[in-house]
Amino acid sequence: MVIKVGERKERSDKKREVKPLIPLDVKDAIHRLSHVTHKPVKDVCEFLTVYILRDTATINTLSRHFKRSIQLGNTYYRGDINNPGVSKRLKVPSDHVSGKYKKNDFEIISTLAYALDCTPTRVNAILLESATRNIKAVNEYVHEYMTEELSDSQMRELRKVLSYVNQYNDDNSSWLSILSAVIGDIRPATTKLYELVEEFLKGK
Repeated sequence: MVIKVGERKERSDKKREVKPLIPLDVKDAIHRLSHVTHKPVKDVCEFLTVYILRDTATINTLSRHFKRSIQLGNTYYRGDINNPGVSKRLKVPSDHVSGKYKKNDFEIISTLAYALDCTPTRVNAILLESATRNIKAVNEYVHEYMTEELSDSQMRELRKVLSYVNQYNDDNSSWLSILSAVIGDIRPATTKLYELVEEFLKGK
């Protein structure tokens, strides 16, 4: 194979950047997650988008708007040109966020865009809006982050706290609410999560 001088070989794992336009409340929710977990916004966007891409209930809801037929995995979705389309323009205050996606994930986003007769960017916006309103998606993001940052013993103690709180809160508390209680409104930039958790557990 001949490689020309100055020619750059594209990495096989290179991610595709997408900058969807989303409602400001959705952007605020994403930035809140970014703040409490000290993770870049693009990482939050990627996790939430990929999670919701694999959520059957979300895709089934979207399928009511499919103009064209597609197959995702082993499931075939029949499209109909007469199905109501998704809104292609937002009518509320909005702004852009940036996410980066692996090739396979971006292909699924593009497939949904084909079915919905809109752009991959618009699909990404729809998925992010669905994800920020999905307590399971948010919970899983925060839980995964805490599992990476904390010891097994700390996670066991926090599960006890969560279980106790939910006895008196109709099971509405989540890992996000526990994390918010641990770090407060302003998270110290240099303090590690496990240190904050130790202080929290000592004072509970």
